[in-house]
Amino acid sequence: MYKVIVFGTGKSADIVEECIYEDTEITAYIDNDKKKYHSYRNGKLIISIFEMDEYDFDYIIIASIKFFQIRSQLLEAGVDKNRIIEFFNYKNCVYKQYETLLDSKMAELRAFEQYTENRINKIIIDSELLYTNIGYEFAAKLQKENYVFPKILSRKEAVDKIVDCGYSLSRFGDGEFEIMLGRNRAGFQKCEADLGERLREIIKCRDNDIIIGIADNYGDLSSYNTDAANAIRHYLKPDVRAEHMELLDLEKTYYDAYMTRPYILMRNKDHAEIEFNRLKQIWEQREVVIIEGRHTRLGVGNDLLANCKSVERIVCPSENAWGCYARIVEAAKKIDPKKLVLISLGPAATVLAYDLHKWNYQAIDIGHIDMEYEWFLRGVTERIPLEGKYVHEVTGGSNVAEIYCEEYEQQVIERIE
Repeated sequence: MYKVIVFGTGKSADIVEECIYEDTEITAYIDNDKKKYHSYRNGKLIISIFEMDEYDFDYIIIASIKFFQIRSQLLEAGVDKNRIIEFFNYKNCVYKQYETLLDSKMAELRAFEQYTENRINKIIIDSELLYTNIGYEFAAKLQKENYVFPKILSRKEAVDKIVDCGYSLSRFGDGEFEIMLGRNRAGFQKCEADLGERLREIIKCRDNDIIIGIADNYGDLSSYNTDAANAIRHYLKPDVRAEHMELLDLEKTYYDAYMTRPYILMRNKDHAEIEFNRLKQIWEQREVVIIEGRHTRLGVGNDLLANCKSVERIVCPSENAWGCYARIVEAAKKIDPKKLVLISLGPAATVLAYDLHKWNYQAIDIGHIDMEYEWFLRGVTERIPLEGKYVHEVTGGSNVAEIYCEEYEQQVIERIE
């Protein structure tokens, strides 16, 4: 008798269970949803990926159409690739070595049905989104006067201003826009009225020596890969676009906030190395203080910050950092103003970079650069979890295993719990 763990507990798990032979035992289920931990499905416990070693199993069957991401998650956790069955990779589910576990004919049929259903639904949705947004995408190329766009300069121009002129940077993404509109979007920062008020102040500021970055999402999307372009179209529907135009100062010059995201969203990834090297010029031989979330660990385990003269860290909560903003400011004001401050702290970073700029620091809201760099080094084309780091954009990415790094611990000068 074989023993298996099923990764997934939704409709897809129902399909997988149909195809498992009766003499194969399911010992547990894994799910990335914390709310399901230690509840039961069919009499078996639902656990996190970090508990699977406590259970006996021969194979893990991925019961999700997002099998690529979950496979990467399992490999990161040390599971042998030969013990992973990607059920909805419908060719994988009928390999001969699995035929004692699965009814191969039934598995191939059900996997193919689900795969086809998902592909058709995606094509329909993508077509509708393109139709809604197509006028803006072509108008930006043709410079049609009856379409309104914010003025956004390039990533290179932004980095040049930061390196050559000592400018600071505050960045706005969809999470910041939603908070300004009084809505929750980013899971790691709940909407707060005073945070929204500060963000509305900053996005229209006319201060010298600070760059305000917004995502270059409003016109031509041809530089983004298909999934990224469709995600932008899905979010930036006509009513949301109109709200953004109200929040922006259309007389102001902004810069592309994706300067810190040169890899995973891009159609052509060949330029990513050049862009990362350009970004590294910002901290070239600088004394750097990083203000980051508890599990961000910027530059840990890679060479992103290898060219810094020195690195220190102020470690803050991974989620809802705005709730202790006064304490973060108190810690930040102890920093020597000659040092460069890099901030990775969600919407709180947008405000903190602006405030530090006011207090004569050079502060850079550096955002997602570390996980972008990790994905670039791995050569992946989809977002995947990263061991020991908080990655809110992938399922299970907020469930971070504790790791110990002596160099990192020595760099920490203050912790704000």
